[in-house]
Amino acid sequence: MHKRAGFKLLLSYSVPAAISMMVAAFCNISDRWFIGESEGITALAGLSLTLPLMVLLTAIGSIVGTGGAILIGRCLRRKEILIAEKILGNTFSLTFLISLLIIFILSGFQKEIILLFGGRTETLPYAVRYLNIIIPGSIFLNLTAGLTNCMRVCGFARKAAWIVFLGIILNVVSDYYFISVLGMGIEGGAIATVLSMGTCALLICFHFLSPDSPVVLRKTYFKPQARQTLKIILTGMTPFFMNLTICTVSIIMNNYLVVHGGTIAIGAYGIISSYTILIMITISGICQGMQILIHNHSGIAKVRLFRLAVYAGAGISCTGFILGEFFTGHFISPFTSHPELTRITQTGLRIVFCTLPILGFQLIVASFFQSIDKTRKALFINMSRQFIFLIPSLFVFSGLWGINGIWIAVPFSDLLSTFITTLFIKREKTHFSTVEALQNS
Repeated sequence: MHKRAGFKLLLSYSVPAAISMMVAAFCNISDRWFIGESEGITALAGLSLTLPLMVLLTAIGSIVGTGGAILIGRCLRRKEILIAEKILGNTFSLTFLISLLIIFILSGFQKEIILLFGGRTETLPYAVRYLNIIIPGSIFLNLTAGLTNCMRVCGFARKAAWIVFLGIILNVVSDYYFISVLGMGIEGGAIATVLSMGTCALLICFHFLSPDSPVVLRKTYFKPQARQTLKIILTGMTPFFMNLTICTVSIIMNNYLVVHGGTIAIGAYGIISSYTILIMITISGICQGMQILIHNHSGIAKVRLFRLAVYAGAGISCTGFILGEFFTGHFISPFTSHPELTRITQTGLRIVFCTLPILGFQLIVASFFQSIDKTRKALFINMSRQFIFLIPSLFVFSGLWGINGIWIAVPFSDLLSTFITTLFIKREKTHFSTVEALQNS
């Protein structure tokens, strides 16, 4: 595989995947932009407290959507269309039923959830008002997150990306109209998010009901089958645990920030995490593109695709680092003009972003191990960064340096995780060399 052709092929799969994953994150970020300017620091902090729940809801969509998509892809490669349609029907109904169950469990416990996430008296009303609308509308979020994966494996990656892009544009326009024009505040932001998610979910369902789709959504396959359900859930467990870990870490971060910096620190973390998530999603798009291509190639092509993905991930990480370090003020100004919040966010952003250039390497290597069926290594790399190293670092560094210690804990855990990742990938170098030698002989 020629390097330029390989890179172009990688981007053709990665860009639609990244755009498809951005919808939920960008909707929440768009809400923060308008809410931060219109209702101030406390409202921005309240909205930031809902991020762990948004991640958790996305995780629920990903466990079914990712598992279903992988199984559908396998069936299509074997020309087993009937089985693929059964899996699609089960994926749809399972996502719907799990969403209803989650809505039933979470409704009525919004206050308790926000208090667990680090909420305080002043931020609680804003977060609860947002969740009162977002939780019932999460069914659209899960359907969008789950079924876009299925669209991509069916050969409609670009169409899935355009649907998601339309949802993002609709959310920004709706945010402006509901918040800035009608003055609906945080409820307006929540309605805009649900409206955009609902539009995306509806368009995706129309696609799978169309005869143009190679796999059609049929009512006869809606009834969940125990065997198919178990396969879908087990196949999608890895991304679910990754998202669950991110959710847990966000809750712990919020609680440390409240203790050492109060409401304004939560607002600062909300701004920082907005950009961090966008960079991670972009790199995750490269990861997904690489995984699909590795499954369809063998020998030296796998090694070259992995190397191209590492270069692409490094390029995205380094670009994010340069923008974050040298244009910090431009990143913060869309959210707030408050001097103290701006000062704390600038400090935190520069510290958190200082190890950003190595983030792409970690994520790409973890995804590579997952794609070659070395799931334990992939899971350990992700867990080490988000859980094993970060949580002890937060405890120690926050006690030593307060809020700056919380920021420092993030790059410190990244360094330790990168060291582990490097050790793992060094063990694969022998395999890489053997594959190249056999291919060239």
